Amino acid sequence: MKIGRIETFYVPPRWLFVRIESDDGAVGWGEASLEGYAEAVDGAFEALRDRFTGHDPYRIEDIWQVAYRGGFYRGGPVLMSALAGLEQALWDLKGKALSLPTWEMLGGAVRDRIRAYAWIGGDRPDEIGDAAEARRAQGFSAVKMNATAEMDWIGTPKLFDEVIARVQAAKEAGMDVGLDFHGRVHKPMAKQLLKVLEPLGLLFVEEPLLSENADSLAQIVGNCSIPIALGERLFSRWDFKPVFEARAVDIIQPDLSHAGGILECRKIAAMAEAYDVAVAPHCPLGPLALAACLQLAACTPNVAIQEMSLGIHYNTGGHDLLNFITNPEVLSPVEGYLPIPRGPGLGVTIDEAAVREADKDRHRWRNPIWRHKDGSFAEW
Repeated sequence: MKIGRIETFYVPPRWLFVRIESDDGAVGWGEASLEGYAEAVDGAFEALRDRFTGHDPYRIEDIWQVAYRGGFYRGGPVLMSALAGLEQALWDLKGKALSLPTWEMLGGAVRDRIRAYAWIGGDRPDEIGDAAEARRAQGFSAVKMNATAEMDWIGTPKLFDEVIARVQAAKEAGMDVGLDFHGRVHKPMAKQLLKVLEPLGLLFVEEPLLSENADSLAQIVGNCSIPIALGERLFSRWDFKPVFEARAVDIIQPDLSHAGGILECRKIAAMAEAYDVAVAPHCPLGPLALAACLQLAACTPNVAIQEMSLGIHYNTGGHDLLNFITNPEVLSPVEGYLPIPRGPGLGVTIDEAAVREADKDRHRWRNPIWRHKDGSFAEW
């Protein structure tokens, strides 16, 4: 068996799917979505096609090593997202050819289901209480929300009053709450932030600082009892290494469509386990990305909870998580948990005709650009 064809598809609202077909007709799908940069990732596939058309698709580790190290320049969101989508598709192809789920090929299951959380609110969240009630009615017991809109470098604790009110509204609906600051807070205010949030009993605080400032986390965390999470903007085990060494993070959040794929994130999770750090994979993306995350959850003991994009505010124009698969039950939560897929490969079946039709009108998704009141750039 040899790789015969590698295709990419722009799938709304903002996803990039990958399809690999072998010379004897075996097919695998992956997701290389990089929000706002689909065109750049798609361009990276030109080099991957040149290198791996005609290659043995079963040699997944060898393909990964060549793709990562063979181009001299390595790492970063674009190249690693392309590699992630390719790698996921290879596991899907191999699993379907052998009639095995990916997790079975990676050591077997350690659990039957994984707790999931859903998003509430939008980029500038409000009406949190009603949204939390709606998620509870769907069976969720945990939610995540963006904590604030844009924030200045300095300010006073009264700026966090609305944040506290939103958390309390969600908790009154019976929800555990993860609070995502999206790197919108800078160090001068992060110290105040953690102090005022500590009494609220949060599930975690995500990206209280940007990932590039992870070395400063140890300075601001101190004796804070809130679990600190980050990692969606880190793209390999080498990126995560200094985060573990700083010992300031309790939960890591690698994105399986940004950080090199399933096996690379399995290696990152093993590093985390050695530091007694939990894993909560980042996944505000499509069905293939979530299916890949569930393969990791199945075989990885320190995966604690899984993000999913069902009904997330980015899913617009009638497009949502389950649109492009024909077996939506495998990605549907049951009493707040996602079942581990039992089907071969990634365990989802893609509606190829719908994907090819959607690709005809290629999306050009871009994130918004925000500015402070003084006109300077603000983190989104």
